[in-house]
Amino acid sequence: MSRLHSWITSLKVRSVRFVMALTVAATGFAFVSTSGIASASNQFCTNNGGTNGGTTYNHCLNAWGGGPSVNVYGQGAANNQFNVVPNGSYWNIKFAGSGLYNGACISDALNDQNNARAGLVSCGGANGTPWGANDLVNNCYPPGWYGYQFENVHWTASIGPRNPSNGEPFYLNKPNSWCFAIL
Repeated sequence: MSRLHSWITSLKVRSVRFVMALTVAATGFAFVSTSGIASASNQFCTNNGGTNGGTTYNHCLNAWGGGPSVNVYGQGAANNQFNVVPNGSYWNIKFAGSGLYNGACISDALNDQNNARAGLVSCGGANGTPWGANDLVNNCYPPGWYGYQFENVHWTASIGPRNPSNGEPFYLNKPNSWCFAIL
């Protein structure tokens, strides 16, 4: 029984590695599992210089007070956990913390199509996709590191902070791209 268990475990590990390699090759995202659900929550942090700055990632997406506002907060803070999951041809950023907004998408605040402020809105299933939840994801390569840019489909602009200071809101309509490291 021990050899059978070892063989099955080995087969599962090799299968997962193969599928993950294909996923990384196809999407560029190492943290996306075969089911399309992120395998672990991550912090998405940028630096104060956008794509031209250094390697200090102090400006993270944060579900402020557990949500619904999405503001800037430092690395390692509570409510910094998010997953990026596919939604057809696009990607959604979902809050992976605890509480009422767990699983909610970063979208137009209050699902108001005229409000580019980032907020958490229930998404998926019967709720459908809220305004501003769909993003295109691009690789970015600032000097010394790499990351991902989130280009909001609704606003045809980037996700970034109003100002890179704790408590400042993120917006979905920033004209300049911000590069996010996955921590």
